[in-house]
Amino acid sequence: TLDRSSAASDVYKRQTEQIAVSRIYWSAGNCSTTGAGTCLGGAVEVYPTADWSTSYVSPVGTNQTFSEMFRYSALAVQAFHAGTVVTVDANGATTGGLSTSTLAEGESIVVADIQRGATVTSTFPVQVHLLTGDPDSSPYEYSVYTLFPQEKWGPSYYSPVGTNSPLDANSVTQITLYNPGPNPLDVRCDFRTSSNNYNNIGVNASQVVEVPTGSGAHCYAVTTDNGTALDSSRQFFAIGTVDSAYLQGDSNSGGVWDWGFTLLPDAFLAPQALVGLGIGQDPNSSSAENGSPVWVTPVCPAGTTFTYIYADLNGNGTPDNVDLNGDNDTADNNVDGFADLDEPTSSTGLKVSVLQSVKLRDPSDQDQTGMRIWSKTAANNNGTVGCDLAVVWGEDPNIASQANPGFDVGTTVPPLSSFTVEDCCPGQRCGP
Repeated sequence: TLDRSSAASDVYKRQTEQIAVSRIYWSAGNCSTTGAGTCLGGAVEVYPTADWSTSYVSPVGTNQTFSEMFRYSALAVQAFHAGTVVTVDANGATTGGLSTSTLAEGESIVVADIQRGATVTSTFPVQVHLLTGDPDSSPYEYSVYTLFPQEKWGPSYYSPVGTNSPLDANSVTQITLYNPGPNPLDVRCDFRTSSNNYNNIGVNASQVVEVPTGSGAHCYAVTTDNGTALDSSRQFFAIGTVDSAYLQGDSNSGGVWDWGFTLLPDAFLAPQALVGLGIGQDPNSSSAENGSPVWVTPVCPAGTTFTYIYADLNGNGTPDNVDLNGDNDTADNNVDGFADLDEPTSSTGLKVSVLQSVKLRDPSDQDQTGMRIWSKTAANNNGTVGCDLAVVWGEDPNIASQANPGFDVGTTVPPLSSFTVEDCCPGQRCGP
């Protein structure tokens, strides 16, 4: 069960069972008629307070010169402990920009006009979200990202979201890699059928990576230029943006199916995940459109090339058939040209290769909320625990409408292993 804290806004205390929590918001109106509506919205995954910390760094800011999509950059900071002192250095490596606030339990602040490398430090653990957009965009360009504490950054990250937008060739999925230093960084990104190296990313600098169609991505620090060996001593951060057109030379694109998510480091991966928010369209719409699927890619150990993926849509613990192409049925075979992607038998397991991107939908109600996803080593829900999974929920430009009922939001889906039990009695404090 969930109890909303009486002490402050938007602080939740879990009494029993595992839960997944997300926050969603959007503008008033209907973007097909008047007002921005769901064409200007945001969503974030909310981690347990035990995972909050006291030091964060922003990977992008208003001083990004390669794209218009970060012209507005801000940090939203929320405290859990009363009397938390938060210091934000909005200018990062540049002098000036310091501000200090004292927050009550559940209170938050938003600090705008941040630059790449902006920092947040606090006397007690906080959570931090990055808000970005282009105020001059038409339609509306806005993306939100959950920032991980700096001590939880890693040398290796995964994304399940590939480029998939035949309606607009410029609307790609882009990964932004950020190097905090202290030395230049070499990164290699593996995709389903290809790889690229990105050498000598400067200190407090970023690198843009375009993800191919239908592919997940694995980006990791390497020991040398054009290398393949993981450099486990390096740490960096990575975010993903859907409907970004920087690499096509269109700096003003990105306002139609725009949303963002945070890539998952190795330590955040697990073989099962619970979707806390998975609505397929504008929640005020009665359309049958299911434009926001759950994106999944396997992360397997060396020598393992595939796993079987299952989805429970109704919480009864039994795998269900899923819609893989957004047509609200489970009758299609060889979806996207893959012989093992057959909807009529998907309840017996989808055989998915490493870094192959698949999109799972509930055909019964156009809502993936509560979907539980897991992997096994064999079909028919047999075998042992399968590969880890990287999971994201968010809008699919291939299916979602450009205006209403399309919903321009998405979140990373934390693995079930990241959730922790916090038993709270009235008047007691949960968390760190």
